[in-house]
Amino acid sequence: MSFAQVRQNLLETMKPTTLMEIVRFVEQKKPVLWGEQKPRAFFKQQVYFVLLKLKTEMGFQKLKTYLAFPHQISICSLEHNFATLLPLFELWGREKITLGSIQEWKTASRNLGEENEKIHPNLWMDSVEFRIKDRHSVSCHDPSWSYKCNSPGRKFMVLMDARCQIQKLWGGYSPKIYDGHFLKIQRDWIEENLTGTKIVADQHFDWGRNPLKKVTFLVPIKNPSKRKWNEDLEDLTQLIKEQQTRNKAIRSVRARVESPFGWIKTHFQTLNSSWYSDPALLDCVVWLTIGIHNSQL
Repeated sequence: MSFAQVRQNLLETMKPTTLMEIVRFVEQKKPVLWGEQKPRAFFKQQVYFVLLKLKTEMGFQKLKTYLAFPHQISICSLEHNFATLLPLFELWGREKITLGSIQEWKTASRNLGEENEKIHPNLWMDSVEFRIKDRHSVSCHDPSWSYKCNSPGRKFMVLMDARCQIQKLWGGYSPKIYDGHFLKIQRDWIEENLTGTKIVADQHFDWGRNPLKKVTFLVPIKNPSKRKWNEDLEDLTQLIKEQQTRNKAIRSVRARVESPFGWIKTHFQTLNSSWYSDPALLDCVVWLTIGIHNSQL
């Protein structure tokens, strides 16, 4: 495959302007890349190489054989350049994630339909965990262990508006920090920066319903966990009709907004399997892909 064909392949995932931005960003940083020969388009070719590797999940040797490099370069050099470019990609991705205003979030959510009129959401919050392949055995009690992945992992949290534009990204951090615990840790930031908002989330964020006074968390109400009876011997194991209607509206609104994690996993296959390199580089990949996701909107 020629590098012209690589470019066309990458443009299936991102806009031409986005790809050009990433290349120019890297060139301006002037990283120290390895290579026996460094022709004029060397930086661009290395950027294309790393992006294609993230998109296809091919190994270094297979990808080197697959590509028609117009110059000599070793596997060792490709591995070094991969580890060197990813932190720069993260910096680029961070620049694409900016926190908007409550008025912008309200405007973005106007077209959500009937459910919007019932609960008036502004923002959405969700988390995801990615698998890590550890070279040593890891106990399930280790901070890196993810019960969701059934392996070591890294966890990320996003805050997004009704257009799926990511407003804030946190991570990676330990999967042992549950979503409710995350809200406790970030309580001051949330109340300072998101005052007056209504945030749609799942039941894992139930903690945010009461302690947070300046922000409203729209979380489905759980069914009573134990069988209780009132004075009239009425069964209270089911939610009342008003609560059921509210839960339905929340779930409907959540379903309308596509999770960005589904998008990045679809377009970057490396996030669909276990990450073999340094976990810090996985963080770089997530920041990059979320930045690309925002650039597509």
